[in-house]
Amino acid sequence: MAASVSALGLVMALGACSGEKKPETPTVQPAPTGQGQGQTQPSDGEGNKDTTSAPSEDTASSGSDGINTGCSLPDGDQKIPNSAPPVDEWVDVNGTGVPTSKTYGPEKREGDLFGCYAHSPTGALFAMVYFGAASGKPEGFLDAWVTPEDLATIPENRRGSSGDSGVTLTLRGFRFSSATQDKVTADLAWHVTTDEGQNATMVSRIIMKWSGDHWTMDPEMGDTPVTRAPANLDGFTLWSAGNS
Repeated sequence: MAASVSALGLVMALGACSGEKKPETPTVQPAPTGQGQGQTQPSDGEGNKDTTSAPSEDTASSGSDGINTGCSLPDGDQKIPNSAPPVDEWVDVNGTGVPTSKTYGPEKREGDLFGCYAHSPTGALFAMVYFGAASGKPEGFLDAWVTPEDLATIPENRRGSSGDSGVTLTLRGFRFSSATQDKVTADLAWHVTTDEGQNATMVSRIIMKWSGDHWTMDPEMGDTPVTRAPANLDGFTLWSAGNS
């Protein structure tokens, strides 16, 4: 089982994928209405920033109990977003633009370690993009994003980060597969560029489950393959730092 969406995994798939097989079209299951105050249905709202910058120092806080504990964002709207969610700011994590929002998260940041996203499909989506971009690299990542029970199932030699893989990832869009109140599955499309000049748009499936007061990686994610994206990203909602 992989501990994270690895940039190395994406580049390995880039070399092996023939490009002829497209990911199957998922069936979206509406999420139940959660508790907590409702938020406006995500849309291409105003006030989004297309620039990428570092997290501001005044929002950085992990506390002694870790970056993903003591989360307090309202659950918000439980609908699956059918358009690009509004973003307050795109910030750089491992060279990848990651969306941030006071509504959806992260509530806490410490360097490249982010935590605490809203208990909603959109909150999970924001968490997924961060999860993929971080590739397990920030110190404390596994402890924050994998439950102790799930971490125990990961072999020691597979608990490290992807290292310096020579890969640049750029988010292109998303496609939800299913969503319930405590488990969300979505496909993220990434443009992958390697130091050797290879480039393609690949799709990774990320599965998040709710644990206590935050999203964590679902172990089932380790069994999902990386595939080449369909032509023109058919079926995906476009969403990136330059297109939101």
